[in-house]
Amino acid sequence: MSVQPETGHGGFELFTQPWRFSACSCAVSPDGTRVAYWAGSAPGTVELRVVDLGSPGPGAAIYKPPADRRGTALAWSSDGNGILFSLEGRPNPGDPVGGVTGTSLVAIVATGGTARTLASGDGVYVPLGWDRAGGIAAAGLSGEGGYMTGYITARTNGDPAPRRTEMRDQTYMGQVQVSADQRFVLALFGSGQGSTLRWWRLADPDAIVTGPRLEQTPTWRPQSSQIGWVENGTLQLLDVERGVLTSGGALPPGRVAFRADGTAAAVAGGPSYVLLNIASGRSAELVSFGYIVGSVRFGP
Repeated sequence: MSVQPETGHGGFELFTQPWRFSACSCAVSPDGTRVAYWAGSAPGTVELRVVDLGSPGPGAAIYKPPADRRGTALAWSSDGNGILFSLEGRPNPGDPVGGVTGTSLVAIVATGGTARTLASGDGVYVPLGWDRAGGIAAAGLSGEGGYMTGYITARTNGDPAPRRTEMRDQTYMGQVQVSADQRFVLALFGSGQGSTLRWWRLADPDAIVTGPRLEQTPTWRPQSSQIGWVENGTLQLLDVERGVLTSGGALPPGRVAFRADGTAAAVAGGPSYVLLNIASGRSAELVSFGYIVGSVRFGP
């Protein structure tokens, strides 16, 4: 994972672990200033680390799983003070290819401490969000093929008593996103007619809302209830609470990423990306390989 300035040179790299639902098994905090990621791969060397992006370095280890388990996906809590993650057992020689055992959904304070298991054994957990104020954590359930087969919610205060909701239509786990304030979840659901956008509140997957047909998964805009995507070379912003669609600002086709304060949007393409200031409509092309996870502007 590469961390670099929006302009000029410099930055640093974090050596993370790949996983089936994430290219880096990492997650950016809601304010954009920290990254949680899994480091190490051999049994006994795996650590969950948190790094301050303003202080280059590997960060501090806050959790070490048992030697027979490995860390997978990560999600931050809404207030940036907690991390939701999943574990799975290491395969043994002779185990079926793709078979996963010993799975669990776990919560921990971002500074470290006692980890709490919220659910276990249902399948492959992909943490989505943790509303600490409401005491609700959510994760997708998946398996072979990468589809989200179920949706788990668990209470983080008192008895978790996880609740499972089956998904009636197909969506890939990688197309599911949670808003920065952890209030909403969105996903593209496929059918013979194409892909349809739907969203629901984190704690209530039964109250699902159907939106427009899209070819690419949109992205939540921080500090708002808007989602953004590029259509015909223009940034589209849809407010899911008010149902208002606005457009403006030129961007190349691709997956949109937002600055943590919501003031700018970026799309990567090849060896560069375009950064768009949403209010002014001004943009700049900057050199960077890969795809954009997120962006943050630090004060003086």
